[in-house]
Amino acid sequence: MREMVLNHASLLEFTQAEITPQLKDTAVGMAVLVARNVTVPMLRTCKPVQEVYCNINCSLYDAYLSLNNSESAEHYAFLMRLTTKTPVLIDVSDDIEDRLIACESIKLQQEDGLPLLLCALTDWVAVGFPKEPWDHDQVEIRF
Repeated sequence: MREMVLNHASLLEFTQAEITPQLKDTAVGMAVLVARNVTVPMLRTCKPVQEVYCNINCSLYDAYLSLNNSESAEHYAFLMRLTTKTPVLIDVSDDIEDRLIACESIKLQQEDGLPLLLCALTDWVAVGFPKEPWDHDQVEIRF
């Protein structure tokens, strides 16, 4: 079954007022994927959620807590129940790791590009905050 991978690069530079609604929308989408058995209830991240920042003053974990302090406690509970795999490559197969190494010379910086590259190679699902409305579901990778 497919896994969800956090696109860390999508989380940067949000204002404090934008973070909670963005995370709520992301949690809703993730919950739908899990409920429809598209993905397992797990999120791969490059770093622990308390070390992933949405802006200079707010970690992703802080954003989780902001959901618990609002009308979105069920979204907070969903995110807290997810199994988190950190670092992002923990427990990947040798085949996937070999394919990633083959792309190493052209990929972006690890924190920026690795999650999307991993999704492209495995057909897993990248999740994150959209910076603007978008309708893209493809990534182009040169090997």
